[in-house]
Amino acid sequence: MDSNLDSSLGIDRMDFAILVIDSQSDFTIKIVAWVGIKRTSMLYSPFCFTLKGYSK
Repeated sequence: MDSNLDSSLGIDRMDFAILVIDSQSDFTIKIVAWVGIKRTSMLYSPFCFTLKGYSK
C-alpha cells in the first residue's frame, strides 16, 4: 500500500527533501516524518536530523 501511495503521488525521497527545504512548514515536516516512519526507520533517520535544522 505504501508503494502505491508513493507511485500515485509521483514523489521521490529527493522530492520530499526539496519540499521541506522549499516550504519549511511544520505541516510538511510532520508529513515527511510520518512517511519516513511508515515506510522505514532508515528513511526517517536522515530526515530526523535534516528536519531539526530546518524547523528552527
